Amino acid sequence: MNFINRISWLIFLCLVQISCTSTRINAEDRSSWKNIYTVGWRDAVKGSQANAHANLQKKIRYARHMGYDSIAFGCADIVSYIQSYSDKSNLKFYIVDPHLLWEHFAGIVPGYVIDEATSYTQAQKDWYTLNMVNKSTDAFPNNLAPSYYFGTSKRYSVTWDFQQQRVIDMVVEKIVDVVKSLEDRSINFTFGGYIVDVARLRGAFAYWNGTKNVPIYLDYWTGTNSGVIHGTITHEYPIVDDGMAAYYKTLNNRLSAEFGEQVKWITMPSHIYSASGNQNIDEWLYEVEQRPDYAELQPDLYLVENHLLSAFLTEPNIFDSIIPITKDMVGSAHNTQAAEDTNRSLAANIGINGAWYHWAPRFGGGDIPDFQSITEVWPRLKLIRCIPNWDNLNNVPLSDRSWNNTTGVYQSTKSYISSDVMYSRHPNTGKLFAVFNTTNEVIRLNTGETVTSMQKVDGYFIESGDASADFNITGSEIRLKSTVPIEVDSGTGQVEGKGYIFTLSSGTKPTGSISINSGAAYTKSTTVTLNLSATDSVGVTGYYLSSTATPPSATAGGWITVPSITNYSASVLYTLSSGNGSKTVYAWYKDSS
Repeated sequence: MNFINRISWLIFLCLVQISCTSTRINAEDRSSWKNIYTVGWRDAVKGSQANAHANLQKKIRYARHMGYDSIAFGCADIVSYIQSYSDKSNLKFYIVDPHLLWEHFAGIVPGYVIDEATSYTQAQKDWYTLNMVNKSTDAFPNNLAPSYYFGTSKRYSVTWDFQQQRVIDMVVEKIVDVVKSLEDRSINFTFGGYIVDVARLRGAFAYWNGTKNVPIYLDYWTGTNSGVIHGTITHEYPIVDDGMAAYYKTLNNRLSAEFGEQVKWITMPSHIYSASGNQNIDEWLYEVEQRPDYAELQPDLYLVENHLLSAFLTEPNIFDSIIPITKDMVGSAHNTQAAEDTNRSLAANIGINGAWYHWAPRFGGGDIPDFQSITEVWPRLKLIRCIPNWDNLNNVPLSDRSWNNTTGVYQSTKSYISSDVMYSRHPNTGKLFAVFNTTNEVIRLNTGETVTSMQKVDGYFIESGDASADFNITGSEIRLKSTVPIEVDSGTGQVEGKGYIFTLSSGTKPTGSISINSGAAYTKSTTVTLNLSATDSVGVTGYYLSSTATPPSATAGGWITVPSITNYSASVLYTLSSGNGSKTVYAWYKDSS
């Protein structure tokens, strides 16, 4: 398609008188950092060098294509592989459970998992005893407090003794060192923050009942919520709760000091709030509210893993807490529910509340197959977790989103979900991503939209070939032919869905405006703020600024991509040429069609 047809060739002139220079900084937060591909334990960075690179490629390829701004990595053996992988530019990375990074243990002990079939040196036994929580003064390894058993009583993980400030400082400094080694600012590969899977302050401990893990608190062994003091160690914090709180506070302060205040802390509890005291419940808010230092223990995003689905959106104890939490600070990261109607209802409730829908560190569990790669995940499960996020990133007002619990339909100006079909417009490209679960319903285009391309998709939901033979288009309706097969999973009987991508044209060009310093007649600085504004029925996806009137070509490097939005506005910095006199700034806007 001719690129010129996709650009609004509107030129706006501003005359500015200049006499001297100074500087000023503006910044804009579109909350896109909350759009994170949070799978850290699948497509994992492990195995041979070749496998590690292939798995990284899968993770990054999918994340980029689906509009994720950030990716999460698991804690196992990530440093050397990520450092040597080049295709990671312009992404932020998060580390899942950074206290379990392999670098904490490398060259010292085999890791945080005790295997009683392994022969440990005396130095290794002493290291575990010195740094991990002790439940007794018995001989190693019976002195250590298990946190999780791996299918047998002889193999289990153990936990840092954060009642010791020395241990906190050691772990935090190693995390900082690892993050420094991973960042590559020359290609804008930067640290976004960290994710904690089980974050409860009382710690995660368990015993083996012969067949499974039984969650408990430490007082099951010690009579109090404290590890046993032994040898020369000292406990600066009297209970595990205080030690865990000190770890989070120390880590957050250290990361902010080293990498900036924008570093985020994300937690994935099974419940954000629960006052039950049930040892099986991984809970955060109720426990923290009771503490005098609650103001220092506030994650930036809460992603709920439990199976209660949208209950977290209606729990008054969450949003009436002394800890300020709004609905755009919460989301679901469940990995247990595969049913189409369950996911549709959850996505709809997330959408109408402006919350977020993500993955847990893994894809499967419960009645979701234990997918090992994103390419195995069914198309409908891929897209359903994007749609609420895309409506957020497309800045769709909550007043323009609706969920009809009777008909089971969610819709907004950008998206639609029913039992038969779901579709949404990508926030960066404006393309329409769709999944058909049946051939019973059609895609209905917005006024003025036409289809210019129809593509099948591969396992990454990337275009893989012309799909025009699969459809009939009548007016604004796109209908999948009844002869097109839609896959059903043979193991579960669940519909997988059939995915497509449509390129749309609005038939009209964006209209827009520009002003300098909010319309000021002159400035004393060459650094000015441009006030940009544009509208388009499909969505504005980029702007181009220049001091010359020559229209930019399709391959010009100066285009700035923005999330597709029908009503775009922004304030951006721009440097005028030096010298006194009149200066002219030109702006062009484009849409995805």
